[in-house]
Amino acid sequence: MTIVEAIFPGGACLRIVEGSLRAAYDGICLEVSLDVARMDVDWSLFAEKIASLLLVNPESIEGSWRVLEALINRFRDRVVREELRGLKSVMGPLYNHLDLDPLLLPVIRMMSSQPLHCIYKPALEIQVEDLRADWSGRLQRASRGPRTPGYSDGLRAAARMTLRTASTVFKALDLFVKENSRCQPHKILKEPWTLVRAPEGYIAPYSCSNVKELLPLAGCKRPNPISSSRVCGDGESKIVVKDYSVAFYKWVLAAPLAVSYGFKLSPNARAANEYIWYHRLRKAVGTPRVIALCLEPRRAIMWREYVEGSPLSELSDEESWVRGGSVMALVHYNAEAALGDANPGNILLSGGDAYVLDAEQAKEFNYWRGAWDLSIAAAYSMVLLHKPARLIEALLEGYWVEAPRTEASRVISLLISPGFIKSTPTSLAVALVLRRAAKRLLDGQLRNI
Repeated sequence: MTIVEAIFPGGACLRIVEGSLRAAYDGICLEVSLDVARMDVDWSLFAEKIASLLLVNPESIEGSWRVLEALINRFRDRVVREELRGLKSVMGPLYNHLDLDPLLLPVIRMMSSQPLHCIYKPALEIQVEDLRADWSGRLQRASRGPRTPGYSDGLRAAARMTLRTASTVFKALDLFVKENSRCQPHKILKEPWTLVRAPEGYIAPYSCSNVKELLPLAGCKRPNPISSSRVCGDGESKIVVKDYSVAFYKWVLAAPLAVSYGFKLSPNARAANEYIWYHRLRKAVGTPRVIALCLEPRRAIMWREYVEGSPLSELSDEESWVRGGSVMALVHYNAEAALGDANPGNILLSGGDAYVLDAEQAKEFNYWRGAWDLSIAAAYSMVLLHKPARLIEALLEGYWVEAPRTEASRVISLLISPGFIKSTPTSLAVALVLRRAAKRLLDGQLRNI
């Protein structure tokens, strides 16, 4: 006996009936027992081949609206909780800097669940405002506090399911999905970032492959085998593509050496952090303009502008290193930031401007973190770049002159503190150079300025 029959956009039909666990598809209408529908709605036991229909509104209904309404509410409320949790996990702190269209929640589910494009496409064309209003209300209710679902109907039904019955149900559902997935996806499903309003560029959750299609690149070159960034294009069309998953193991290996600072490890966390701090650092220095950022559970890629200039790591004159120290002071005291990974190669001098290219490990500034940045910059320069001690001294002098004197004194004093030296991964030779330069500054002796 039929409980309710609903027609969805595109002509798809769902008929919910009484009786034992069953499903059948006749090429027009998908017929399922109520228990089978509950199992999929509550627990996705049939890969949401039924529940995915309920992401959009039916066009007409015959029979018990209450039964269908209950299924719709249970599934949509569940989607809100799960997709919100997923977005917050993938985006990290960046989530709080974005304005998300409520329609993004069902769209993400449409992208990740069953490709019922022959249903979704017309629904997203004619129901978009009604869907946005419905999902907005659910989002607001979810934000007032989590609710633990009491879904036991679907679980009880699953306990009665035999392997043979499950096979029959899946066969019918597969035919239904195949019939309704032949259409091309709606533009929103190809470009979900249009539902995310960001301070700059596109922010694309779960959509790295889609962004790659939007920004086809050629002639990409990686500066070195372990670099996470590639420079793509020619001339004025150059952009930088940074894949944060490439350098994952570098950070895993570096983490034990930087326990006192606390490096972020996951690609998502580093990408979100860099996006946020690019904006904050602009109070003091330049940072590259972000074109797009995609975030997936284990992957993050940023497309950003290419900036012409000379990295400090490639310069060997003391004047440039004095300027590099001045840039670090501006970062610390004007932007109130510490870089964490203070590689001189990430400070770019471009004419009269200066840029910071890497902010993956940036944090709020304090005196200890300021001293950490100077110590790490010195370690990079001497150990990896083989720069002479005179350039480290020039860097510290530039910092000393640019920074407020009281604050600079506190930071520089830490460089001669045994406790601080033990907490950093610098070598004895680097520590001695920093100690000598710090004492000279604290005594008022400047060599390069």
